[in-house]
Amino acid sequence: MNRPDDGIVDGMRSGYEGELIRGGGSPSDPTRTPFLIPTALCGLWKDVKRMWVSIVRKAVKHMSWEPALKGIEYIPVEDAPGAFILRGPSGLGDPHVLLFALIRGIKDVTLPLVPQSRDRVYLIEKLLILSGLDMPWFCLASLGFPCLWILEHTSYDHEKPQNTRDALRKILRYWDLFCGHQGRFCSSSPHVLAPWGGLGWGWGARALGLCKHLPNVTEKEVEGLLKVDAVDAGAQMRKWVGM
Repeated sequence: MNRPDDGIVDGMRSGYEGELIRGGGSPSDPTRTPFLIPTALCGLWKDVKRMWVSIVRKAVKHMSWEPALKGIEYIPVEDAPGAFILRGPSGLGDPHVLLFALIRGIKDVTLPLVPQSRDRVYLIEKLLILSGLDMPWFCLASLGFPCLWILEHTSYDHEKPQNTRDALRKILRYWDLFCGHQGRFCSSSPHVLAPWGGLGWGWGARALGLCKHLPNVTEKEVEGLLKVDAVDAGAQMRKWVGM
C-alpha cells in the first residue's frame, strides 16, 4: 500500500550529491572544502525576498531543490557581504547575507495552501526542509527561523520525534563549522543590526529547542547546555542523537 507522500519522497531524493558539494563541506569533514553561500541570499531584502519566493515555487513545483537552484552561483563566506542575518526582516540599506529569507520563502509559498490540505503542506515542508538540510548553508539558515517546527496539527504529528532527530543529525554535521563564523551572526529589526547578546551562541537556540523533543533528554539537561560554549554544546547534542 502506497503512502500519500511516496511520490514526493522519490522526487526529493534525486540529484543530491552535486548540491552537497556546491553547498560546501562534506558529512565526514565539513572543513575540508570551503563553506559556500548562494549569492541569491546576498543583497537587499526587497531583492532577496523576490528571488527566494521564485526559487521556492520552483522547488515545490518539481519537489526538488536541484532544478530550483540550477544556475545559482556560490561564494565563500569570507567574500559574502556584511553580516549573516538569521532573523529578519531587514530594512537595512546595505547588502548582507539574509539567511532568514530562505525559510520565510518556504512559508510564504506553502501557507496559502493550508486551507486546501494541512497534510499536503506538511509533506511539502517536511521534504523541502529535511532534504535541504543536506546543504550546510541551509542548515545555518534553518537555525534562524522557527521552521523545525514543521507544520503541526496534521495526521503526521507522531513523526515529530523522528523529524527532530533527523534534522539535528544533519545540522550537527556542520555545527563546528558554524561556530567558526559565529562572530558574524546577527538578527535584524527593520533598521537595526543586532549581534547576538546574552547567550553567546544564541544563533543556535533553535537547536536546543529541538533537543527538548528528543526521547530520554530532559529539559534540565538541555538548559544545562546554556552554561557551556557552542563547541561543547554541539558535542553533547551529537551524543544525544547518536553521532
